[in-house]
Amino acid sequence: MRDYMLLALKNLKRRKLRTALAIIGIFVSVATIFMLISLSLGLQNAVEEQFKSLGTDKFFIQPGTGFLGPPGSVGGVILTDEDVRVIENVKGVRDVLPAVVGNARVEFNDNVRYMMVWGMKTETELYIEMGNYKIDEGRFIRKGESGIVLGNLHKTGNLFGREIRSGDSLSLNEEKFKVRGIIKKIGNPDDDRLIIMDIERFREFFNISERVDWSVIQVDEGEDLIKVAGDVEEELRKARGVTEKTQDFNILTPEELLGNVYFSA
Repeated sequence: MRDYMLLALKNLKRRKLRTALAIIGIFVSVATIFMLISLSLGLQNAVEEQFKSLGTDKFFIQPGTGFLGPPGSVGGVILTDEDVRVIENVKGVRDVLPAVVGNARVEFNDNVRYMMVWGMKTETELYIEMGNYKIDEGRFIRKGESGIVLGNLHKTGNLFGREIRSGDSLSLNEEKFKVRGIIKKIGNPDDDRLIIMDIERFREFFNISERVDWSVIQVDEGEDLIKVAGDVEEELRKARGVTEKTQDFNILTPEELLGNVYFSA
């Protein structure tokens, strides 16, 4: 054993460059593994914190094509206001937040951008709670009101050459809309570029009568979210005339979303 150890040490001294490269390779490999583990744990913690702010009493429904699936995919499957009414009547459902999205030509300060505009049911505070939104200035819009609320980058991100403030007016598809409020910075660029409109005004403006792109469902206090989600799924299948195999919508619970993140990580 002693002779083998001496032979190994002699070879290491003789091949100094190879030895150094091997040590560096081992060090880099170990450091990379630790870095990937740290990133994975950081992602999981960030997602868990997001769900804590969202609450554990909500789940989501979207068309089987996925959120904002391309036109014509899976037969052009959509959800509608009738589906929302079915969901609202399921035992254990406290509130439903339907959301619709459209694209608009946005003009301000002689600058033009093409951006997404969200139509949401604003008579409920669920849309505020869902996004954990807080007002930076101005106020949230009210049911049926012709106005918009903007994400913080419209004020701080120089999107249109100068900051937009509460009380200013934007042109959406060449129609003027007054800015009722600016939301505090969230940290996600997509959220911080938001343009929110009351869903009734949205439908009128974009001529979208009943399509629903995405819904948040809040359950009653004390109800089992998984059970209520299962009941909603069953009632929607009946109303839409589909089976488990032909189901054309997806229900996403916080556990499923977190599971997907952990699996991906």
